[in-house]
Amino acid sequence: MAEERQPAGRRLLPRLEALLADPPGPDDDTLMAHVLLEDPVEYAIPGINQIQVDAENGLDFATGTRSTLRLDPDYVLIGEIRDPGSAAAAVSVAGSGRSLMGTLHSRDAVGAVSTLRQLELEDAEISATLGLVIAQRLVRRLCEHCREQRLTPSQDAQWLVRRLCEHCREQRLTPSQDAQWLEAVGLEVPEHAWVPVGCEHCDGLGYRERTGVFEIWQPTPEDHGLLLRHADDAVLRRSLLERGETLMFADGLAKASAGITTLREVFRMGAILPA
Repeated sequence: MAEERQPAGRRLLPRLEALLADPPGPDDDTLMAHVLLEDPVEYAIPGINQIQVDAENGLDFATGTRSTLRLDPDYVLIGEIRDPGSAAAAVSVAGSGRSLMGTLHSRDAVGAVSTLRQLELEDAEISATLGLVIAQRLVRRLCEHCREQRLTPSQDAQWLVRRLCEHCREQRLTPSQDAQWLEAVGLEVPEHAWVPVGCEHCDGLGYRERTGVFEIWQPTPEDHGLLLRHADDAVLRRSLLERGETLMFADGLAKASAGITTLREVFRMGAILPA
């Protein structure tokens, strides 16, 4: 999923297009209704009822979402869940049986729970309405015309080993457990790495466009149980590791090994988190 440097509204378009990829035809009996609350509305999107938030005149995310329920929408999209009011509105819509999608800021997928707690949502509200979380970081994509594969630079290998060892120390792992931990989460120092070179196709930068590094979390019944017991991010993240889910840093290393991006770009994400 390559993404140019562009406004947030434009980056939202591929997600909306995916949602509308199979709209009902003229012979369909059901007409799908889609409502998008934005602040601001940056682009007009055909087929979408877009509402501009205007807090000064009493139309904020909370009142806007309550109003959209009168339209009986099938999908509601909130541009950003940024305050207690918009978080409460999101829970209200999701709890009414509608499909709600929104964006918020967090360190990784399970970090969304801490963000929602900071926005004054109770654990029971989060557990009852949270269905899927997709976390992403953007990294620069290597130019396919000039990239080269070389032995992993020693400083990159040392950085990765140092960070992983720091993580092991934080988790109080013994040396014999270090290798087991690395094997369990699929993290190891790659023998070869791709590096940028620069050519006429990329204006000498070695990179063209950007791509996403992802982490997907679909809470299981066990995860919901942890949420209701007020488990923190580290406990939830450990649950993902134990059942073999791919965390963001591991996805980044896989993309670096495949020549999509570089180790330096993956390091820049800062996605090694305690579990």
